[in-house]
Amino acid sequence: PAGVAVRRWGIKPCIIAGNLFLAASSSAYVVAKSAWQLAILHGCFAVCYCLSGVAPLIILCNSWFVHEKASAIGLLLTGFSMAGVFWPPIIGAVAEAHGWRAAYALLPLCTC
Repeated sequence: PAGVAVRRWGIKPCIIAGNLFLAASSSAYVVAKSAWQLAILHGCFAVCYCLSGVAPLIILCNSWFVHEKASAIGLLLTGFSMAGVFWPPIIGAVAEAHGWRAAYALLPLCTC
């Protein structure tokens, strides 16, 4: 899905829209009242993450760098991996101390 959107509208609009809607959908988790609302929000979160996640950024690196392309993509993927190492314990600690809604309130800061 991200490749089709990037081809149609370009990388920059997709990443910007994906990040904005990602922040909005992750902020809405806090006010969800039922499981079906969480399911819809999670679907929106997934679509937005596809627009602003790894695939569009790899396309950007691939088109931006002529030399050292592999190093740029490697650094990008390392950054994504490091975020996966550092953020879950922080979010988990906040969830234990203050509840899952407080932890989800931090997600817009983590995703953008």
